[in-house]
Amino acid sequence: MKANEIRKLFIDFFANKEHYVLPSHSLIPDKDDKTLLWINSGMAPLKKYYSKQAEPPAKRMVNSQKCIRTNDIENVGKTDRHQTMFEMLGSFSIGDYFKKEAIVWAWEFLTEVVKLDPKDLVVTINPEDEEAYGFWINEVGLSPDKIYRDPDNFWEIGLGPCGPDSEIYYDKGAEHGCQPECRPGCDECSRFLEIWNLVFTQYNREADGSLTDLPYQNIDTGMGLERLVSVIQETPSNYETDLFMPIIQGIETLTHHSYNDETRMAMRVIADHLRSVTFAVADGAMPSNEGRGYIIRRLLRRAVRYGRTLGLNQPFLHVLVNYVVKNMEEHYTYLSEKQSFVERIVLAEEERFLHTLEEGEKLLNQLIIQIADSDSRIVNGQDAFQLYDTYGFPLELTIEMAGEANCTVDIAGFNEAMEAQRQRARSAFKGGDGNIVADEVFLDVTDGDLFTGYTTSCETATVLAVDIEDNEGVQSVKLLLEKTPFYATSGGQSTDYGRIYNDFCDIKITNVRKLADGRILHEGKLLWGTIAAGDTVEATVDENRRQAIRIHHTCTHLLHKALKNVLGNHINQAGSDVSADRLRFDFTHFEGLTEEELNRIQEEVNEQIFRALPVITEELPVDVAIERGATALFGEKYGDKVRVVSAGDYSMELCGGTHLTNTGEAGFMIILSEGSIGSGIRRIEAIAGKAAYQYAMEQMNLLQDIGVALKVNTDDIIKKIQDLQSENTKLLSQNQEMQQRMFTASLNKIEEKFSDVEGIQVLAAQVEAPDMNTLRQFGDTLRARNPESVIALGSTDGTKVFLIVSVSDSLIKEHQLHAGQIIKEMAKICGGGGGGRPNMAQAGGKNPAAITSALESVHKFVIAQKNN
Repeated sequence: MKANEIRKLFIDFFANKEHYVLPSHSLIPDKDDKTLLWINSGMAPLKKYYSKQAEPPAKRMVNSQKCIRTNDIENVGKTDRHQTMFEMLGSFSIGDYFKKEAIVWAWEFLTEVVKLDPKDLVVTINPEDEEAYGFWINEVGLSPDKIYRDPDNFWEIGLGPCGPDSEIYYDKGAEHGCQPECRPGCDECSRFLEIWNLVFTQYNREADGSLTDLPYQNIDTGMGLERLVSVIQETPSNYETDLFMPIIQGIETLTHHSYNDETRMAMRVIADHLRSVTFAVADGAMPSNEGRGYIIRRLLRRAVRYGRTLGLNQPFLHVLVNYVVKNMEEHYTYLSEKQSFVERIVLAEEERFLHTLEEGEKLLNQLIIQIADSDSRIVNGQDAFQLYDTYGFPLELTIEMAGEANCTVDIAGFNEAMEAQRQRARSAFKGGDGNIVADEVFLDVTDGDLFTGYTTSCETATVLAVDIEDNEGVQSVKLLLEKTPFYATSGGQSTDYGRIYNDFCDIKITNVRKLADGRILHEGKLLWGTIAAGDTVEATVDENRRQAIRIHHTCTHLLHKALKNVLGNHINQAGSDVSADRLRFDFTHFEGLTEEELNRIQEEVNEQIFRALPVITEELPVDVAIERGATALFGEKYGDKVRVVSAGDYSMELCGGTHLTNTGEAGFMIILSEGSIGSGIRRIEAIAGKAAYQYAMEQMNLLQDIGVALKVNTDDIIKKIQDLQSENTKLLSQNQEMQQRMFTASLNKIEEKFSDVEGIQVLAAQVEAPDMNTLRQFGDTLRARNPESVIALGSTDGTKVFLIVSVSDSLIKEHQLHAGQIIKEMAKICGGGGGGRPNMAQAGGKNPAAITSALESVHKFVIAQKNN
């Protein structure tokens, strides 16, 4: 039985029991969920339903949810069960059925559908859950000796809903146990494998620690697909199932190594990490140095490192993406559409990391050279951690390279630095329990805030609730209305501004936001008068601002489509900000746009504006909208019915924002900038409508001012600039020739200071050089013109001293002269320090007045070294 069949059997089983089939949520949590970096459980996308922040599509639901957990990443590959990405099969009930059905159906699925032998299954329950015990005995017919009471069988996360749970284990047999009385939950052996957890949410944990009954009871079950497949396919681990083996076989083909004891860990790590990365990037996450992007980068780099142990020293992961896609696309059909994009992102990241490894090796070699002459010969733990954290250089490579140079690494110091970073990360994360609660004054108000702004900008409405706060004479107001034309900030579109007023008050509205339950909260300043719940008011939107926002929002849709047409279908929206002043559009792409591409995109958008396409909005079933070609956005969750915005026959997107009625109202659009904001994410900023007209006029005025300054007509500005550039190039060339002549004359004068010191040609001179680079240029030229000599030069910028010394190889060999030792003594005289190799050294000092003394001492140091 294949994994795809097992997944389908589970979903169909519960669908036949009137469960609504939920598609797998993106691995990226909803944007208003600040508590999670990744979707990490089957229940995670459903939190809003259990907390009453949103209405579930049905009381009974089933899904197969892809998840990522990376808290035990170091164990991936070592153990048989650890993975970063897994699928959680889940069945859920919100205020519908409870323990009896959950228990009976779980047993039915395992024993009758996928045909597990009942004698191989045991369960655990909470010691106080006699109700669950009774159902296992009386409804399932399980023998009491197959039921274990475990106080850990209670599910809760802080305050809020919680309850007992019952776990189902697969018993692999006594021969896998550590002792005859071994039982589920044993940490010493692998005899019992937990495959399904049934959570009975029936209590609420109060602030005082007590438990109270919930007004309705819930079921939340979760079963790891990989573990279930491993049991059914009778494999020694998850990795030998058909969820992983096709990928591992691809690795075998690339490396010409077989999957065995020596290669097992490396191949498991590569297969697991690439699965996670493929799904994460396909879901819209991009490698970066923070957040989930950092996790992707870490997984990719860990996979690359293990590839090196198999002889893969060139980019290879992008080749294996195809194996992941082919293995998973039967259920996750969208993967094939994203394959090309994922491959490009993975390849770019591989190339970047291999370059990083090269840079890290250079830095580590410098560190090793610095400590080579020390007594300890230890690479500092902080330095090793900086290589790891900043440059992505693996600790094991640091240890290996240090060992080759007879040096060691301060591993304890590395671990301390690592822990300090983890503490900083924990402190920076401000997540809560995800239950967003509205302002207290509005909690008891359950009605209102019907949005009417799609068809009107003015509405007569009743005030449902109001809160006024006096802050040094300024009265801030928050209020709910029964209905409102004001658009709340959502989907990247800025809030409407405007006024709420009647004969007794006037309020300037400067912010409108949605509460957790979807109601619209208006915020602003009370200009005069009083207002109270029950008052009738006029709510009027600033129409000029709204029209400017409409223009930029509709242009955002046109821009999105133009990007896909010009650059490819891998383009997806990664964020947007639509305001009255401009639009900002973030999108997934792997390289910068050329000037030609930007011109084509801008021209295509303006062509659609000039066509004056009708902009039509309609509500459709989500599946119908997708079938018609509507673009849905990553990270957005849609209900059964969606609002579809179409610009003629050109673009169609699911969108809840306000738009023009005709693209011609936008006037024209100008792209202001394009650039990278992260690995694989780029940003375009543009303006349209009145903002574009004002910008164009400013540019025309600027062009006229430039013409006046250059004393030419605007048509002749380019030619005038070209003439000036040509004249400037000529002057620069003449200046360089003059400087070279002066430099040569200066060198000739300096060379006159060469003297014979006991048969050795020695030059000790001060030169005009403002920095060390210029001083080295003098030294390099003099050394090339006088190869058999000792050259010591000094200069100053007025506050610091710069010194260099060079010694020819023949003098080093014949007289044991050493530039590093000479400059060390010179630097002491100038109040500084330095050193270097026998043939070249440099130093600095703090006392410019001592340069002459330092240079005069060179002859003495040469004689002393020669005669030593």
